[in-house]
Amino acid sequence: MWLPLFLTFRVVLKRCFINNRKNLPNNKPVILAVNHTNAFMDAIVIAAQISRSVNFLTRGDIFKNPISRIFLEGLHQIPIYRQRDGRDSLQKNDETFEIVNKKLEKNKCVLIFPEADCFPIKRVRPLKKGIARIAFGVMEKNNWQIDPFIVPTGVNYINHVQFRTETLICFGKPIRIKNYENLFKENEAAATKALLDDIEKELKKEVIIVDEAIEKTTENALQLLRNSQTYHPFIWLYRNTTRFELEKKAAQNISKLYKTNIEKFNLFENLLKTYHEKLKSLKITDAGLAQVKQNIFLKITFVLLFFPVGWFFKLLNKPVLNFIEKTTRKKIKKEEFIFSIRLGIIIGVYLLLSIIIWLVVSIFYTFKLALITWLIFIIGSFVAVYWNDLKNETSKIHQAKKVKKINLQVLNQLEAERNNLLNVILHS
Repeated sequence: MWLPLFLTFRVVLKRCFINNRKNLPNNKPVILAVNHTNAFMDAIVIAAQISRSVNFLTRGDIFKNPISRIFLEGLHQIPIYRQRDGRDSLQKNDETFEIVNKKLEKNKCVLIFPEADCFPIKRVRPLKKGIARIAFGVMEKNNWQIDPFIVPTGVNYINHVQFRTETLICFGKPIRIKNYENLFKENEAAATKALLDDIEKELKKEVIIVDEAIEKTTENALQLLRNSQTYHPFIWLYRNTTRFELEKKAAQNISKLYKTNIEKFNLFENLLKTYHEKLKSLKITDAGLAQVKQNIFLKITFVLLFFPVGWFFKLLNKPVLNFIEKTTRKKIKKEEFIFSIRLGIIIGVYLLLSIIIWLVVSIFYTFKLALITWLIFIIGSFVAVYWNDLKNETSKIHQAKKVKKINLQVLNQLEAERNNLLNVILHS
């Protein structure tokens, strides 16, 4: 599944940021403790970006079908049963823990969601004891002679359901389980609490936490920050901490302002709202204003040069993508499943389309022409996605430049207001 995931991620996600990959030990048994906000997506977005093979603990109720079980186990899925699955199912977890133990004894990597349930929120929820039970269980079984680590890992999405969103994967400081040996032998409950507290503390460092009470205002403020960043249009993967640190700091500042100075926060909120109303009245966007000084000659050249290809393949793919969008929105009621199921449908549909193209052209023409046709279809679809991104970006910037020519004073005033808002976001 790695190749279709590699290709599909570059279509459904606009960018991926990976922070501190060096924190993931290469030759040690590792438990990845990951926050859980986007159903099946959280596990595979990590697994597809690291070199180590990953085994996943997955909700046990989806293993009931024998055919599904074979497929899931082939993808390194291990069933874990919850209270809601019934007492009989919970007894099966002994077998699950034994499988995990064997994986860790062989220096494998196991991914666990210590929050257990999945919710599309930008916060870390209380951790369950299962991860501590697994960690200490494997240590007891091996008389504390192996040396596994727990790596708290944050998966952050700009938007949990939006097509062409961005994700930030952050590997935290490794926690050495062996360090809890003495405490565990003295008091198992105290050791469990200490380990869970340490995991939660480190995990929170790797997650952009948005205060629920001011979620909308925080997201609007963070979007200003995002629009201020410039990236190469054709680079998908970034291995640095800059973007994460900016958003993390901004979210903390806004939350602190809300909790310590409500009057100043209300003023900031009103200024932010007024700023967006002014943008709307001028029919421009913050993204356009943020990059209004940018030279867009090369981007416009690319958009015009690839207009026939981009437009044709966008038109060709639009019915399929619209069908997937409407189907998931209509059928999937829980937001945390939308992106994951959409990803799966895209992979399935485009694999099927590829097979149909290959077979039809091979039967009526030649194998070589079938290969060429398939490559044109895949490459053209990719060009359409990136062409559409650049078209939208340059259109927003071009519109802001037009307004600037007509009314420089108003645009300068808006830029000043924007800078003041950013100053509050980054320095309050």
